Amino acid sequence: MRETLVSAQDVRVAASGGLVVVCELKVAEALPELGPKLVDEPLAGDALPFAVERVVSGRFEDAAALDANYLRRTDAEIFAKPVAPRAVG
Repeated sequence: MRETLVSAQDVRVAASGGLVVVCELKVAEALPELGPKLVDEPLAGDALPFAVERVVSGRFEDAAALDANYLRRTDAEIFAKPVAPRAVG
């Protein structure tokens, strides 16, 4: 499985009568016809059992080959100072 961005229509097609689970209220509100189940957002520790199972079985990725997936704005975006408007004239 791989993380992807999908449209609401893609979700409707993929759901095809199955259970839809979301962790964001806005997503649940956008797809009311699917009757999504709203759950708490996962924490980093929630992935630990999956990671341990993969390491034990020898199925893990080379960290050097992974792409970053940032879940927040970069420091440059957070700490950027606003540019003052220039005076015209």
